[in-house]
Amino acid sequence: VTDFSFAASPHFQAVQGKAGVTDVVVFYLPEHAAIAQPYLQTATGALQAYSQWYGRYPQPRLTVIDVPDDAAGAGGMEYPTLVTAGTLGLPASFEATVTAHEVGHQWWPMQTLTNEAREPWLDEGLTEYSGLRYNLEAGDTAAFGPFKLDPFASERLQYAADPLHPATLPSWQYSSGAYDAAVYAKMAMSLWTLEGVVGTPKLRTAMAQYLEQYRWTHPTGDDFRRSMRTSLGPDTDWFWTLLDGNGVIDYAVSDLHVTATSTGYHSTVTLARAGSVPAPVDLLTTFADGSTKREQWNGGTSSIQYSYDTLAPLVSALADPDRKLRIELHRIDNGQSLPAESAAATSIGGRLLFWLQSLLQTMGTFG
Repeated sequence: VTDFSFAASPHFQAVQGKAGVTDVVVFYLPEHAAIAQPYLQTATGALQAYSQWYGRYPQPRLTVIDVPDDAAGAGGMEYPTLVTAGTLGLPASFEATVTAHEVGHQWWPMQTLTNEAREPWLDEGLTEYSGLRYNLEAGDTAAFGPFKLDPFASERLQYAADPLHPATLPSWQYSSGAYDAAVYAKMAMSLWTLEGVVGTPKLRTAMAQYLEQYRWTHPTGDDFRRSMRTSLGPDTDWFWTLLDGNGVIDYAVSDLHVTATSTGYHSTVTLARAGSVPAPVDLLTTFADGSTKREQWNGGTSSIQYSYDTLAPLVSALADPDRKLRIELHRIDNGQSLPAESAAATSIGGRLLFWLQSLLQTMGTFG
């Protein structure tokens, strides 16, 4: 191992379990007995998941340390074979978020040994993505009183607070708020978007191959780029444009038009790229007889127009219908329907719902 840390208290109690062949032990304080088992469940579940995704955890034991309420600064920290948990002053329901993240560090950087100060995106960014995906698959949600906050909403809110920064800068070039938004949230949301585009198995295989190639060798960002490009191909260059720049992914269905013809209807749909990052995007068009057509566009120009000659008129068009582009913030203009009055009502309703959710989340976070 590359580092050593220990914790001691005369009040510690312990629960333990297994993650495959690995012993997992949680040392907790009596006042936190209610979340001792949740700690253990998250730690064992995350350890097993990451071992399946990226490669086996290489040590025989993982220790999770609970921290006192008045020592939140000691929580949420990682060392080889040992992590500190806690909720960092947030409600107890955030236990799963913190624990899954810290366990992820046993892969990034404990097995790659990257330089966190110089390239924090290879450390905190890969770990934040791993924790996000584990929490989502495990069905974990945090809560502020009656308000539930799923991991996607939490990550989206953090990214939306300050989205216009590269994710790949050295740590000393960020302000505190920009560091969290870019290195943690933008990196996590970007990887989840890449996963949506290339598919979950392909992305996890690519990350596992990167780890297998560079385990214990102190790889750099250039090594990560080469490995991922080799695994995923050149069609993912948009991903690096997103990470390295201050642009965003944003698409809009800007125009629908239908005219009657002697044999049916002629319809046109204009899809516009409002953001500067040309990620691939799907377009789903639906017609009055229930039939659909699907297109895929690489976003290489500012807009593209599709034309259809059909027996039934066009009734709607929706960009990114499968929600692959998870990092896209402005989705209320992704679709239009005919007649226009219906589209307007949908757009307004979606806008109000988005801002209401954001307001409630902000109140919960800073109240």
